[in-house]
Amino acid sequence: MYRSFKLLPAALLFFAAVPALAEQPVNIKVNNTSVMAEQPPIIENGRTLVPLRAIFESLGAAVEWDDPSKTVTASRSDTSISLTIGADTALVNGAEAALDAPAKIVNDSTLVPVRFIAESFGCYVGWQDSTKTVFIADGADMPCRDLTVHFLDVGQADSILIQLPNNENMLIDAGKNSSGEFVTGYISALGIDTLDYVVGTHPHEDHIGGLDDVIDCFNVEKLYMPTVQADTATYRDVLESVSASSLTITPAKAGTEIYNSNGIQIEIIAPVSAQYDDLNNYSAVIHMTFLDSDFLFMGDAEELVENELTADIDTDVLKVGHHGSDSSTSYSFLERATPEYAVISVGANNSYGHPSNIVIDRLQSFGATVFRTDIDGTIIISSDGNSITVPSARNTANETVYITKTGAMYHRENCGYLGSSKIPVSLSEARKKYLPCSRCDPPL
Repeated sequence: MYRSFKLLPAALLFFAAVPALAEQPVNIKVNNTSVMAEQPPIIENGRTLVPLRAIFESLGAAVEWDDPSKTVTASRSDTSISLTIGADTALVNGAEAALDAPAKIVNDSTLVPVRFIAESFGCYVGWQDSTKTVFIADGADMPCRDLTVHFLDVGQADSILIQLPNNENMLIDAGKNSSGEFVTGYISALGIDTLDYVVGTHPHEDHIGGLDDVIDCFNVEKLYMPTVQADTATYRDVLESVSASSLTITPAKAGTEIYNSNGIQIEIIAPVSAQYDDLNNYSAVIHMTFLDSDFLFMGDAEELVENELTADIDTDVLKVGHHGSDSSTSYSFLERATPEYAVISVGANNSYGHPSNIVIDRLQSFGATVFRTDIDGTIIISSDGNSITVPSARNTANETVYITKTGAMYHRENCGYLGSSKIPVSLSEARKKYLPCSRCDPPL
């Protein structure tokens, strides 16, 4: 016969493939509430099973146990799930579904595969291997899409649009004054009318120039800027738009948490000090994590700030500091950051010589794949929390590079080794007879 029983706190399972032994305790969060387990998880076929009671209780499901058939049935809203101990299939609303691992009894506790249970109830399930945490969510802020980061091609400036997995949107910087129309147009074209988080990293025109246009154009929920001010028309324009929109500026400083829920964490980790001689070093440095994917946005922070960072800065994707200037991205910084991908926001043929070849070489020596907005245009990188998708390699064969009558190398147009006698040729032709210049780093 069936009997109902009261559910007691217990734990769940995480769904990702893990080592054969649960050497490290598994953390379980259901709608950001930690759930403790009396029975340690076990691993079956690369899946981890844990006592079922906590997940059903946390998700508000009613449970019935049929002792003769060793079958547990959980019901929530219009979904009913039945699992029989030892069976490799389950019933969801009467339809048979395969299980990666069967339910089983260990020490009088019924263990079930949490991914199957939670997803059958329409919940989000995410696994963060770095912290051994499984996130289960069914609330309004549950992740429902990939994380997508747009590094906009705004020339010798910065602007980064982030579409968060929870359907919120974030903007870091807005380019120069002349970039405002492009930035607002790009965002609007994606159907976005609200920016939940906006960060003006520091009050230089090439970072906040278009910020007044953004504030005037969109519903901005929260604005972060460092406390340092600038006596410029650009900065005053931003303050006027802030005032007109009745926004309050939240100080951007180390330890400021922008968001932390369901495996998505965004934190400002610099500026660390209260005062700097250079405005660049007031840059809001932002570390963003989605499960096991990490992004680090350095603004224009220089080596001084890099050495002050106390937070864990190990990252998959690095927005290189100060447009690739050799004042940033030090060797010791890269030893800690170890990026797999690096993005440099920089203008073509800029007068500063950015990016520095020293920085390019340094990044490549750490194995980073380098993307540049002056070469690649707007760069879009996405993550499902476990793997990162980057732009495919560009077809550069028809790009124009330059040679000289007597030289043995090919160059970019603005290379200092070129004189007035530079000769344009296609990259495919240059590859046949010439080597790439080590100074200007032309496409290979």
